[in-house]
Amino acid sequence: MGETAADTRAEIERTRSELGATLSKLRSRTVVVRGRVVRVAVIAAGTAAAMGATVAAVVVLRHRRGGPITRAAKNLPEITHGVGLPIARASERWVSRRAQRAQEQREQLIEAISIKIAENQAQAQRRANPLWRRAAGTAIETAASLGVAALIRRAMSERASRDVGRSGSLSAPEKV
Repeated sequence: MGETAADTRAEIERTRSELGATLSKLRSRTVVVRGRVVRVAVIAAGTAAAMGATVAAVVVLRHRRGGPITRAAKNLPEITHGVGLPIARASERWVSRRAQRAQEQREQLIEAISIKIAENQAQAQRRANPLWRRAAGTAIETAASLGVAALIRRAMSERASRDVGRSGSLSAPEKV
């Protein structure tokens, strides 16, 4: 015969897994909403990261040389430095903490907006692609898988019957 039932099953399973991979690729190409959401999230995250890096760089640079309040306090007469500089530094720390909180709130807002956009896109996709269409698509995919499996089974059985027809019996395969 040339092949055993285990070989046939292995070949069917391999074909089934290849078909599954092909179907997965086709599904991934049709999911437009997910790609849009990912793009929006990446852009939002990149923007937030760039803004955060800019704020961090500005805070570090201002801290090193002092912000505008500290620089202004350094221009005061020498006698006032003992009182003016600590107050100026405390004011700048308060302002920088306030700016950090504002940045965190901004990031939270961006996150919330991204989630809302994703939900709205998914809802629009569900409206554009109702349940009956999704169910029909799944049924067609299942039918296609079963049809391909049946074709493979038929081709394998025809091949086995041709091999049997050539040898004339079910005895051991010929040695060449």
